[in-house]
Amino acid sequence: MPDRAFIDSNLLIYLYSIDEFKQKRVEKLLESLDEIFISRQVIHEFCNVLINKFKRPAEDIRLALKDFYNNFEIVELNTEITEKALSIFQSYRFSFYDSIIISAALTSKCGVLYSEDLQHGIKIGNLTITNPFL
Repeated sequence: MPDRAFIDSNLLIYLYSIDEFKQKRVEKLLESLDEIFISRQVIHEFCNVLINKFKRPAEDIRLALKDFYNNFEIVELNTEITEKALSIFQSYRFSFYDSIIISAALTSKCGVLYSEDLQHGIKIGNLTITNPFL
């Protein structure tokens, strides 16, 4: 496994879903990784789904975020990430928001981006997109 891994919001959401298979798979994946990166965007997407879809109370979300802050490297979005995201969007035709996540992973020098929503196996620079459920 690569030393530095970026996790998309969809995987973190499974930690709090009723899909026990995916929940356990994500838990096992996270336990196996040395350095885990997420971006501020991933945090916001996670919060949005837990608030609006799962109707979780704010205190539950705060506890989850505390765990993220203690265990993951948080990538703050900046001009470099946005500019790189525009290039990724233009070259690969991902959505702009997906391009931001890919850009944040590249900027963090991650070797793998784990996501269920992006095309498995695509390589962008030194980054490989991997669906852990395949």
